[in-house]
Amino acid sequence: MAGSAPLDIPARFPIATIVVLSITIIVTDLQMIYPEVLSALRRNPAALAAGEWWRMVTPLFVHSDGWVQIIVNLIGIAVVGWLVEQLFGSWRWLALYFISGVIAEAISYSWEPYGAGASIALCGLIGGLLIWLLRYNQPVRTLTSLYVAYLLAGLVGYALGGFTLDVLLGALFGGLFGFLLRRPGPDQSLARALAIAGLLGAGILTALRDNHGPALLVGAGLAALMLNVQREVRGWSLD
Repeated sequence: MAGSAPLDIPARFPIATIVVLSITIIVTDLQMIYPEVLSALRRNPAALAAGEWWRMVTPLFVHSDGWVQIIVNLIGIAVVGWLVEQLFGSWRWLALYFISGVIAEAISYSWEPYGAGASIALCGLIGGLLIWLLRYNQPVRTLTSLYVAYLLAGLVGYALGGFTLDVLLGALFGGLFGFLLRRPGPDQSLARALAIAGLLGAGILTALRDNHGPALLVGAGLAALMLNVQREVRGWSLD
């Protein structure tokens, strides 16, 4: 099976992660000072129909649901983004982030026409990571895996039952995964379990018409394509 031997990933400077995270922080800060920034950049079907085409992309840089959404998304871009850029490189990172984000924005205009947030583009990165873990079956980084487990469980919980179930499932599955990571022995089985559970969660979210589901699936599909066309590289590692 591919990925049974340890892999040694060449270190890369995470330029895409830093640039996108910085722009998102700046634009989100501006919306706090000038609320009209959010109004000008968020999803708005009437404005899009009137020719404001940038609203297919700009909702990825502002946040409509308050500080929790902002903090969770910015942490995710930093933690998941860094690792995904090490695994895929900067240009593929940008493809995973923005192609997944824009496609999910297009779907969002049907499912959730008003809103904004970086989480759907972040889910494109997570979908890519899930496919990498599934293919190479390598041990997962503790912080990244805990974040992914918590976020995906929380998203499914929110889609099924709102904020209370979001917090409950996020804490339950995040805590369970954290407990399992502390046990001695190799973590390859956890890598595969996280990948399978994450892709199953993507299917559930899509069935529930939650825009994070398509973003995860698009990111997964893009990553599968990238890994199939790139030359097999030996000696990579997640550490």
